[in-house]
Amino acid sequence: MELKLRVGELTAKEEAFRGLVRIDLNNLVKIGVREGEIVEIEGKRKTAAIALKAYPADIGLDIIRMDGITRRNAGVSVGEFVTVRKAEVKEAK
Repeated sequence: MELKLRVGELTAKEEAFRGLVRIDLNNLVKIGVREGEIVEIEGKRKTAAIALKAYPADIGLDIIRMDGITRRNAGVSVGEFVTVRKAEVKEAK
């Protein structure tokens, strides 16, 4: 399962540079991800981030909030759409 979500800016400064994204809990359930698990984000390129529940103001909105580094890694800007799915995580060797 995958979702198309609109990109928003991560507003909490202490969450920047940590590889975190904020997604509505209902959308996390739809793609089979629990809070703290890894999601794959596909814009012009693919990247991964740790999914956390959305800010209270974002509940019910199809929005994914991410910092500038994650947006740059995915090749997207604020307002564009990305595809989000559960990441296939493999242990590093």
